[in-house]
Amino acid sequence: MEVLKCRDKEELLEKLEKIEGNEEEMYISLRPTQEITEEIIERAEALKKLKCPESLYYQVGEKVSKRLKERGIDLEPGEFSPGRPKKYSDEEIERMLQLREKGKSVKEISQRMDVPVRTVYFYLNKQTQR
Repeated sequence: MEVLKCRDKEELLEKLEKIEGNEEEMYISLRPTQEITEEIIERAEALKKLKCPESLYYQVGEKVSKRLKERGIDLEPGEFSPGRPKKYSDEEIERMLQLREKGKSVKEISQRMDVPVRTVYFYLNKQTQR
């Protein structure tokens, strides 16, 4: 998925000029206006799905929605999670919690799951704060 996070329309248009156009899915951090939509259609020939923040999705005009549908592009609300991806899955984190509930020590959990001790503490503390 091509991710274009921009502060304003000009920055987005600059980034659109640099894309290769073979992405089927794209996330833009701005509301797709007519000008932005036309530029996306021109630059991203293979695009099938366009995502923007949910708060902006509901502000998209009918003309823009219609134009995207004509080109076979689905417009969807979607949030892009900033930062690096999680190293441990939700299932692994849940497993850490289950082991702790069964009375295993942090060191035992760390060794059993091959996870640093500090990371086990982090996830256990994160869960108790909720």
